[in-house]
Amino acid sequence: MKKCLMTLIVLVMTCVSAACFASYGTDLDTEAQYVDRFMAGKDYAKVAAFMDSQLAKNLTGEQYGSLFAKMNAELGKMVKKDLRAYELFDERHILHYALGFEKAPAMALDVAFRRTGGKITMLDFRILNLGTNTAETATQGKEK
Repeated sequence: MKKCLMTLIVLVMTCVSAACFASYGTDLDTEAQYVDRFMAGKDYAKVAAFMDSQLAKNLTGEQYGSLFAKMNAELGKMVKKDLRAYELFDERHILHYALGFEKAPAMALDVAFRRTGGKITMLDFRILNLGTNTAETATQGKEK
């Protein structure tokens, strides 16, 4: 009886610890870290290191800084960022986030990534204000 009880306890502890340390997967973990760095809005040099060359051309350091300065002024501080969906394509991934800011509680962030030769690069992003139905992308930011 004691052996059965001990086996059951070890089994339950193993299951709980496995669930607590679960990971989305290497690619998704890396991409989620890139999104965290990008949404911090602080160090363009670190962000540009994982950007695709075309995105880095469309979104300069000055534009990146002004994008987040504008977001901070108009939306306030980000209070929520939840990964809602992860789409897989051949060597391409799209992450969909639900965002919440102090002045805009319903927003969305879509970020596209490409994996080439083991290296993951950020292709593009889109920030949607679901309250006003407007979007900001890297290509739109260049035109403004």
